[in-house]
Amino acid sequence: MTAPDPLAGAATGEARPAPQPAGSRVIEGARLFRWLGLIGFGGPAAPIALMEDGVVRRRRWLDRERVLDLLGATDRIPGANSTALAIHVGYVRAGFPGLVVAGSCFILSARLIVLAPPWPTAASAGFPSSSGCSTASSR
Repeated sequence: MTAPDPLAGAATGEARPAPQPAGSRVIEGARLFRWLGLIGFGGPAAPIALMEDGVVRRRRWLDRERVLDLLGATDRIPGANSTALAIHVGYVRAGFPGLVVAGSCFILSARLIVLAPPWPTAASAGFPSSSGCSTASSR
């Protein structure tokens, strides 16, 4: 992959936000993708639409054509499109640190939603641990 292009979208004449230090870009990306991971459920269409709205219309980090190009690239690779798009946008916005932070925040916050509801039930029901499963299969 190439380094982020700070002039991407400049030819469209859209107002671009002032350049920011890379650290603040990573923090902004972490906030956005943590939020998207928490509320973006229901298949890839919902998070992709929310991501496009947040990245293009609200924050103006990228123009719509660039997001559509990135979405086209995510269709070519295996895996979840919304996760791959979050990782691509994080990379374009803040380089490799943005890639890691965007992907981690998006994935881990969604994982929290999956694990949080059953946790109290499993803890109070006293389910046996799964440690015996590994020893039983080795016999």
